[in-house]
Amino acid sequence: APSGLVRVVSGRLPSAPGEVAVTDVGIAAGLPSSGPVDLTVSTSSGVARVTGVVQARDRSYQPVGLVLGEDWLPTDEASDFLVVRDRPVTWTDVRAWNAYGLSVLSPAVLAHPPSDAAAPDASNASMVAIVALLCVGLVLETTLLAGPAFAVSAARRRRSLALIASNGAEQEQLTRHVLAQGVVLGGIAVVAGAVLGTVLGWWGLRLLARLLDSRGWRVGTPPLDTYGWVTGLVVIAAFVAAVIAAAIPGHRAARLDIADTLAGRDTTRRASAGMPIAGGVVMVVGIALIGLSLIGHSVAALYAAGFGGALLVLGAVLTLSPLLGLLGRVLRRAPATLRIAGRDTTRLRGRTVPAVAAITVVVGVLTMLTVSAGSDDAQSRRDYVPSAPYGHGLLGSYGSGHTTLDLIRATHPTWRIDAEGSLGAWDGTGGGGEQSVSVNAVPPGCDVATVIGTLPADSDPSRCQSARSDVGWTVFVPSGSPNPAAALTDEQRSALAAGALLVSDPTLVRAGQVRLALADVGTGRDEGGSAAPLTLRRVVEVPAVVISPQQYAALRWADLQSGDVGGGIILAPAADRAGLPWTIERWEITDPTGPISRADQTQINAHVETTLDVERGYSSALWVLLAVLFGVAAALVAVGALISTALGQVEARAEHATLAALGAPNGFRRRLAAVQAALVALLGTVVGIVLGLAPGLALARSLTTDFPDGAGHYPAPTLVIPWWQLGVLLVAVPLGCALLAALMVSRRPPMTRRPG
Repeated sequence: APSGLVRVVSGRLPSAPGEVAVTDVGIAAGLPSSGPVDLTVSTSSGVARVTGVVQARDRSYQPVGLVLGEDWLPTDEASDFLVVRDRPVTWTDVRAWNAYGLSVLSPAVLAHPPSDAAAPDASNASMVAIVALLCVGLVLETTLLAGPAFAVSAARRRRSLALIASNGAEQEQLTRHVLAQGVVLGGIAVVAGAVLGTVLGWWGLRLLARLLDSRGWRVGTPPLDTYGWVTGLVVIAAFVAAVIAAAIPGHRAARLDIADTLAGRDTTRRASAGMPIAGGVVMVVGIALIGLSLIGHSVAALYAAGFGGALLVLGAVLTLSPLLGLLGRVLRRAPATLRIAGRDTTRLRGRTVPAVAAITVVVGVLTMLTVSAGSDDAQSRRDYVPSAPYGHGLLGSYGSGHTTLDLIRATHPTWRIDAEGSLGAWDGTGGGGEQSVSVNAVPPGCDVATVIGTLPADSDPSRCQSARSDVGWTVFVPSGSPNPAAALTDEQRSALAAGALLVSDPTLVRAGQVRLALADVGTGRDEGGSAAPLTLRRVVEVPAVVISPQQYAALRWADLQSGDVGGGIILAPAADRAGLPWTIERWEITDPTGPISRADQTQINAHVETTLDVERGYSSALWVLLAVLFGVAAALVAVGALISTALGQVEARAEHATLAALGAPNGFRRRLAAVQAALVALLGTVVGIVLGLAPGLALARSLTTDFPDGAGHYPAPTLVIPWWQLGVLLVAVPLGCALLAALMVSRRPPMTRRPG
């Protein structure tokens, strides 16, 4: 169909009175795919003929089971219409119809919005900000990791570059010579990475959807969609990082001393003294921002903690050179292998500092994320409120819930089905329509006429109207026994079983009873915009017992932050005896033999539209996040350490040949490479963990104290540090880097001809 909301699978769309089309959802619910079918829609009923099978979505892009013709739609209730014509609805049409007060949604305008129709999109702006931040981090990390790699290549060709310069090559030519390598290799790498990342992303989404479906969560098959502009920005950022990483050693290679290089003398330059000073200033600013984040509870505190942590890590990166100098002095009395590795790490800071900085950035960010995410997850686990006893199923009474209920009764006849809901009546199923009968508490000192009178249009309800059902006061009708977490006293439990109403507001109770006014809900509004007053049916007095808001929230299987902490609890038999109407909102399904299994849940949900939810307790995907983060961090740490070690091996080729000539065994160079890699990995990891803890705890404090309780008090922060994960990273990664570095070293040192 031109609308894009309906696609014909077989047959045709309904075009004459009495014709309908069904969808796969409707067929799964029991509708025939062809022939006659008895229908009752709103106030109309009759026999319709199925003309075809279609795929359809409603205005909220949700699946539907049946597509009807216009003859089934009451014109006085219609509020939305689908315009189908040979040409699309353009922006000019939309503006013309808006002039008549019509709100128009056109797929053509959404697909090709004109310039004057553009509106700011907050979600798109957020995505742009996130992508920009990721691109900056990508450029920084890639430059730090790839820079030493290009420096390895430049160091291998240092003598060749010196010979080229001695024959008259200018500095710009030498720079372009090294830079060309970064352009070629970077271009190949970013294109291959974009293709591989897209394919792995698609595959990962499909795998995740399959895993979630196996747990009973119907997520369907995700589309193979990609944000082209996001991929383009990432590719550009990665290519820029590769060029920068090659430009830095290229610039240094162009400035090499020809005589020293050809003579084989060390050409290492001292680091600038201004970098540590600048790093210290940046660290002080970061610490100040982290301190400010501990003052308030607003979103600004969260941003201050995040930016403060970033500045703290960045400042530390600028101060790494003096730290490496201190490392060399500490290892002066260490064994020979460790002493030589520490000396080379300190002496050749040009290849060590970028590697340690890259590792520090990775581990620092990892520590911040794991501490904050782990603390937030711990708070969520602590505050989690189940929706039912563990293993019990919940089925909403809306939509095709009755179809699911019939299937459960047919396939599992021994399961117990209990209804629960709230006092009052609605036109429709499960509260899906307008409320027709309300049950309202009458506070002491208030008359019934005031309680059910007209609500103010632009102000809060009066004290007498605060316990009306249409302003949020609810009397819940639970199923089964009360939630043990409510910790009801023996008196409260006995009163509930005897038919009393449990209320969380003690001001509603007078002489052990609560007056309830049953009233019909009017429709329409008066000239001032106020809702029409209620029409009194009768007044009922029921025995009542006071409970705390915490107990009420537990009996509702809710939490205090949900806002639903004011109301009452009454059992269904007591409501029926008092003549109080109540509406079923959901059913609680119980397997007498134990918790409902995932296999049974999946088997039921595979054949219905309204699915059965089963309470499984708190479920966290934190372990997936931690596994991904620690895997990526370990890989980046290993890459940084190995690149630095490889560059060190190139720098020390002559020394290794001399040591071999003096009788050093072949295993000495392996041990030396292993110790160098372990030192770089260990130093960057330790500094990263130390720097990441403070901002991580500040972020955790902001994340776990962002919502006050009902009394306006903020909870105590939940702070969790994943010590054993960080410990594994601190021990396993340096050892792994040492092993890989040892395996990379050739068995025999290359013979070196000394110049002269």
